[in-house]
Amino acid sequence: MANPMLVRRLAVTDPGDRERTVAFKRFTYEGLVDRARTEIEWARRGLRLVDELEAAGGAWPGPGIPAR
Repeated sequence: MANPMLVRRLAVTDPGDRERTVAFKRFTYEGLVDRARTEIEWARRGLRLVDELEAAGGAWPGPGIPAR
């Protein structure tokens, strides 16, 4: 195993629980990756929206920034 934190955890985990521990950690990491991918796509959509707003009406100063 390459993850030092998981190796330490498994060293003190009952041998009968190790498979379950690894399965849950994998599930957790997969969730973190899925969430990060979702956040990246959300940010990309936001950038596209800003581009569209700028193209439709000129410069857009952004939220909370007064137009000049």
